Amino acid sequence: MATKVEPKPAPEFRETLPIAPRSVQLDFATHTRRYWVVTLDPAITLDDIGNRPEIWRLVQADRNKALGPNDCIELRGDGWIAEAKVNEIDSGKVYLFDIRKANRPSRTTALFEDDHYKIGMVGSQFAVYRKRDNSPTPFGGKTFATADAAKAFIFSQYPQRVA
Repeated sequence: MATKVEPKPAPEFRETLPIAPRSVQLDFATHTRRYWVVTLDPAITLDDIGNRPEIWRLVQADRNKALGPNDCIELRGDGWIAEAKVNEIDSGKVYLFDIRKANRPSRTTALFEDDHYKIGMVGSQFAVYRKRDNSPTPFGGKTFATADAAKAFIFSQYPQRVA
């Protein structure tokens, strides 16, 4: 009796938006290379950085932000940081090497949360997320330097009592 072999499903293709030039900031430059800090969209993974060199096309189109060979990059993702070096560039593509990832340790104390909002970390900043949206971007597009400032923003979203 022959067994029926089912074909494996094709790997799921996930569209990734390109990195915006506004997300790339020059940290400092020397005579031989430049050091960049790139704040990534939460949807971009380290696998995208290494395997999809075309996500740099908008950055490479901006002549003030275009990366060059031997430049060093600090990539700031959602809960992680990675360092990489530019190996080569080619018509809107950037090929990286020596990619090293470090995960941020989790907080030891819980952040404020209520029925409608919660506070989360975005790098070293605090962001407010609305629970019903379940969106990876902060509510109102704002981040705050302290957890107390984020908490005050939450309280400002509720209607005020009138005496």
